[in-house]
Amino acid sequence: MKRVTQKIILIVIMMFQCIDIQNVKVYAKPQDQERNCEKNQWVFISQEIVEAMQNINVEIFTRKLEELLQSNFLEEFQFQETENAICIYLSTEHDPFDLYVFAVYKEEVNGNIVREKSVYVSRESGNIYKKEEKEMILLGTDVIKGIGLPDESRQVWNYEEGSISGAKGEEILDMAAVFLREKEGITGFKIMYYGIYTFSDRRYHNVYLVEESDTNIHILQRYYIDDQSLKMYKEPEDWYADTEILLYYIGNLEK
Repeated sequence: MKRVTQKIILIVIMMFQCIDIQNVKVYAKPQDQERNCEKNQWVFISQEIVEAMQNINVEIFTRKLEELLQSNFLEEFQFQETENAICIYLSTEHDPFDLYVFAVYKEEVNGNIVREKSVYVSRESGNIYKKEEKEMILLGTDVIKGIGLPDESRQVWNYEEGSISGAKGEEILDMAAVFLREKEGITGFKIMYYGIYTFSDRRYHNVYLVEESDTNIHILQRYYIDDQSLKMYKEPEDWYADTEILLYYIGNLEK
């Protein structure tokens, strides 16, 4: 809770710092100009605070749902002690009632990250459901309720614009090349760095194993490297299909 409070304070401070009153254009009498500036400023701050609070709610909601899953509170999902739940808020559905949709993944004992069933949480009742053939099946009651989340569609993977170059990228590329040669036994290859993707609260460096010709570059394999742990994963060959395995864990890079 202390961490959340600190975040709220920091967000509010940052919002005040971002406001430039001189850039607010107001067409009014001189005596009304100051009043209108204050009103516009307050509307701007109010919208930003609402959005900031909703994003904090997403984090609170997500962490609570992950705790419930890892404690095996929902019989539909079974986690071993060392396995982690990864939940990602996707959107709100309004049929048959307001439901928050979360994608659920499991980080298994062997390090692989696999897809689980998505869960649907009622905003009003806090009940948790799964969907099978458009039918909502109750999994748990009165769990999380009364928290407002943004009514928008979110992606599971998000690409960070402008992340394709830099010293960190070159370092990751060098380590990945050593790993592939010494641990995977791959020789005579070329790899390219393709920037950073975020998945839940994790950041992954994206590296491609490629084959070049005179006219194009063919991607042979995609790899994802955790920015913090330096765990390296490879994407399934049938990544384009709805496969259970999201990422195969193949080892840790060493500096």
